[in-house]
Amino acid sequence: MLYPLRYLLGSRRDVEMEEVARVTGARMKSSLSDLFATIGEGEFKGLSSIFNADIDEVTTEMQALDVSKNWDKLDAQRRRARNGDPMRAMTSIEKIGHLFSTITESERAEILGMFPENFARIKNLCNGDLAGFVMLLFALGLVKGKGVLAGKQQERKFSAQFRDAMHIEEASRCDCFITYDKDASDLAAATFSYAGFPTKSVLLKVLI
Repeated sequence: MLYPLRYLLGSRRDVEMEEVARVTGARMKSSLSDLFATIGEGEFKGLSSIFNADIDEVTTEMQALDVSKNWDKLDAQRRRARNGDPMRAMTSIEKIGHLFSTITESERAEILGMFPENFARIKNLCNGDLAGFVMLLFALGLVKGKGVLAGKQQERKFSAQFRDAMHIEEASRCDCFITYDKDASDLAAATFSYAGFPTKSVLLKVLI
């Protein structure tokens, strides 16, 4: 699902939504086919055709989406959040408070409904929930980026950021998250502090 996510957040502006939907549907069906080939349909016999029909329905709905206005909005949000580098001296919690202050009241209410402070202590989290919160902070501008989130260089950065989000979620089960990447360290620290995890983020320095 990384491909449509990249498109929705603006890092694949060179393709049309119809192509994104087609590729996404094909990849989902291929993964489903591989799964059933591995485990055998057995008692699930016939489900693959039902799932494929559901995938077709979802991708058809995707084709009708126009997210180009959202790209402009996200670009403006990241510029607003980082203008003058206001988060340089802020604590992790203060950074998130600043980000939330730059969005509309309705957007803030929606985010807080899904991710209230200390949500890891009051909600039963599913796999991917914490990574989703990390990607939300990334999209809102917690880490400093250059220009709009588009083009080959930004696409590579987006893919790397997604991997960081998954690693941060996995590290939430450990004592610490260790990295040489400052952006990943900042995202991890903010995520753990806000979500209510005791996990520490440790930034290593390269000695030359």
